[in-house]
Amino acid sequence: MATTAQQSIPTKAAAAAYDYEVIVIGAGVSGIYQIKRLVDLGVRATVLDANSDVGGTWYNNRYPGARFDSESYTYGYSFSKELLNEWDWTERFSPQPETLRYLNFVVDKLKLREHMQFGCRIDAMHFDEQTDTWRLTLSDGRTLSSRVVVTGIGPLSTPTLPKIPGMADFKGTSFHTANWPHAALDLTGKRIGIIGTGATAIQIIPIVAQQAGHLTVFQRRANWAAPLNNGPISAAEMAAIRAHRRLSSTCRINAASTRWRPKNGVPFGTVSTASRALAFGWRISPKFSWMKKPMQNCRLISRSGSANGLKTP
Repeated sequence: MATTAQQSIPTKAAAAAYDYEVIVIGAGVSGIYQIKRLVDLGVRATVLDANSDVGGTWYNNRYPGARFDSESYTYGYSFSKELLNEWDWTERFSPQPETLRYLNFVVDKLKLREHMQFGCRIDAMHFDEQTDTWRLTLSDGRTLSSRVVVTGIGPLSTPTLPKIPGMADFKGTSFHTANWPHAALDLTGKRIGIIGTGATAIQIIPIVAQQAGHLTVFQRRANWAAPLNNGPISAAEMAAIRAHRRLSSTCRINAASTRWRPKNGVPFGTVSTASRALAFGWRISPKFSWMKKPMQNCRLISRSGSANGLKTP
């Protein structure tokens, strides 16, 4: 917005007319941390979420097999030693129910729930340039105003269904995995079709296959996946995670937010595409487009990413 000589800056009296100084949209991992920081700063703020409780994607995605695809501790908040000391991850790659319990634990421990409003779907947002005010229209009929709006909804919060002719005529049960029913769903003996072989499908297919009477997977192209190498985290390993003082700082410089340091201390993002492909064993075309044939070197990297212990090279 261009600034003009006639444009006024909101006074303290005008600021008092705002419902909140900051409105955060989304009570997921990012929204929880955002409201925590705002509360610490003494900012009058609130979180709005369409769901009925905290968790964001970990509240919605309850399909069989849903879990972290990075090691559990990398999803834990690093700003509080108290949170770290009071929470025990039970698996190397945390399942959805445990992740949701963790987020509820954080919110209740830090008394953040009082700053959150649930069941609040935003129908419209308008910015008033004359008063520097955001006005949000909610589905319950309310209108809230603030000076700042922070969106923490995530890029994949709205599922996209395939545009397949005849979908509307299907008489059976169908839904996107992000909208998996929260109530128990009995799949025993059912004829089931799963469309896609991405990360979610890789998690859900082995579980559904054990229950379904017949399972058909529809894929456009084959995917490449490595064994997860999941397993329990022992009390000794959890103690080692807590004692690893450089763990958080190491995660911050790694593109994948894990404890593994870049080879030779070179950050992933600073390496050329050609060098990166060569180092990871992938073949590339002259235009640097990724080819489909991964080398065995990739499998070794995947195994090392799930290795036991906490030694940092």
